[in-house]
Amino acid sequence: TLTTSGSYDWAGLTPPPGEEAVPAEVVVEVVLPEGLKPSEVTPDAQPSKLFLLHSTTGETLLSAPLPFPCAPERASAKFFAKRRVLRVSLPVLYSAKQLEDKAREAEAVSVLALEAEAEARRIEEAHQRRIQAEADAKEAKARAEERAREARVRATKRLEELEKKSRASAEARQKEAEERVEKLAQDGDFRAVYGHTPAQLKEMFGVSLKNRYLFALDTDL
Repeated sequence: TLTTSGSYDWAGLTPPPGEEAVPAEVVVEVVLPEGLKPSEVTPDAQPSKLFLLHSTTGETLLSAPLPFPCAPERASAKFFAKRRVLRVSLPVLYSAKQLEDKAREAEAVSVLALEAEAEARRIEEAHQRRIQAEADAKEAKARAEERAREARVRATKRLEELEKKSRASAEARQKEAEERVEKLAQDGDFRAVYGHTPAQLKEMFGVSLKNRYLFALDTDL
């Protein structure tokens, strides 16, 4: 098992960001198997890792990473025979370089976090702009379709009005021409229609006349 104890004395040094609560010591306890004598186990402490080696064969029995930098030259070991537990105590020790490295690492992490946050904001803003653009395009399409529908309605209505006016005008001209011919016939002025072809009469009166007015006389009037 790995535990910690005490509180690190910074002695005027600045704690690394996020590591203000640093212990004074890291303690590693290992239960030795039956048949393995304490004299056959050699602790080999490193600043960031603890090894337990077989004293005779050199085999690595344990490799444990340490959560804090330690002073290997100040490490101590004690064996508790009743529980067959080997306890290795390693004092925590930060060097000036380690503190600088930790500070730079924390600063780099902070910069990366700020950049990630800024990137997240840019992505969110771009997403919102895309949503707004889609909404604007949809609204513009709806307005265009409504204007087109209104234009079709106005055009249809105008065409109907023009057709109605054209029919009324044609009917009025037809009636007027027939009334003129009728009057000429009633007055006996057959010269107005005698000897003219239907095309000539249409040009004279503006409309095609009924067959009953397209007569010819054998006697000159």
